[in-house]
Amino acid sequence: MASLGLLQVANYAIPVLIIPFVVRALGADAFGNVSYIQNIIAYLTILVNYGFDYSATRAIALCKGNNNEQKNVFWTTIYYKLLLFIISFLILCILFFIWPRAQADSTLFIYAFLINIGFTLFPNWFFQGIEEMGKMACFNFLIKFLGGICVVILVRNNTDDGLYLLLLSLSYIAVGLFAFIYVIRHYNIGWNPCEIKIQKKLFAKSTPIFLNTLFGTVYSTFGLTYLGFFADNTDLGIYSGAYKIIIAFVMLINFPISMSLFPAMTKKFSESKEAGWSFFKKSMVYVTLFACLSCGVIFFASPIIVSLFLGSEFMAAVPLLRFLSVLPLLIIVASMFTIQGLYAFQLERYAPYIGFTVMCICICITVLLVPRWGIFGAACGYLIAELAEIILSGSLVYSKRK
Repeated sequence: MASLGLLQVANYAIPVLIIPFVVRALGADAFGNVSYIQNIIAYLTILVNYGFDYSATRAIALCKGNNNEQKNVFWTTIYYKLLLFIISFLILCILFFIWPRAQADSTLFIYAFLINIGFTLFPNWFFQGIEEMGKMACFNFLIKFLGGICVVILVRNNTDDGLYLLLLSLSYIAVGLFAFIYVIRHYNIGWNPCEIKIQKKLFAKSTPIFLNTLFGTVYSTFGLTYLGFFADNTDLGIYSGAYKIIIAFVMLINFPISMSLFPAMTKKFSESKEAGWSFFKKSMVYVTLFACLSCGVIFFASPIIVSLFLGSEFMAAVPLLRFLSVLPLLIIVASMFTIQGLYAFQLERYAPYIGFTVMCICICITVLLVPRWGIFGAACGYLIAELAEIILSGSLVYSKRK
């Protein structure tokens, strides 16, 4: 858990910490443009990962100690990720032909897309499966930290937007390449032809995870994606800045709560349904109160937070950040019902259906409101989506309880 926590810090905290330097160097217009490009590339990253972070981890864990089976799983996963990387690149090439914005910023899109080389090569699923994350987590943190330092030093003005994207991608590629070579040499994972049976099984188990991840990512990022067709880069920068700040708070608050509660919740429900339900209700009360307090802090401290993280050029983001300040509460309560509630009652099979429904609601609301309300329409679509997730998953949990 500590190693995974360090990995999360490297992947999420470091990019957030360099935001104050990046936005001041690039300005609202360039920052909005690169944020929008990163948002588009994120959909291709989901395709490259395709749920292997869970399915391949489980497969490696089940064959721990069997080198031949580990080879089969390792090279099957790499084979599929390379294939999906090629497909994602072809999709990007199609965008260059059909989308004027992609044509105009083709170099920036390529620089941002290169990050997927790192995601393709980095076998974090292998280290999780054999439960040896320590070394890779430390090295990953070091590389990302050095990459962040390079961004702070080298990105100086709004013409360095390409350099910013390239440096981020190169840091991921460096980590992925090192880890890939390290696994092959240290764990004796020589080349092994992929068995068709293992390929089909692994791909089949990855598909539901991929779909669930896709649904969640779409309803959390669709606002910015659709906003790009109506707003200018400055508005995109304001929305991106407020969104990155609020998500940083969510990660800071929700990740420790979810990670620490889940084992205890599972244990209580294994003892008895009554003990589990009692613990769930008490946890919900305390978590909700803590989330409300956090939301209050964000609402009243919004001018200070925006000034500190984004600078005076982004003060227009203060009303939007206040509007989004309720988001940590909605996400944490939704997480309580989905992760703690549905999984505890063994209702996780319904999670993809809930995710799909919430995604459709988010898309409809966003498409309806963005042309009228702009950045607040995009924010409203996200908030309503989270509220819908609470209603759907909460209703399912309570109906199962009855």
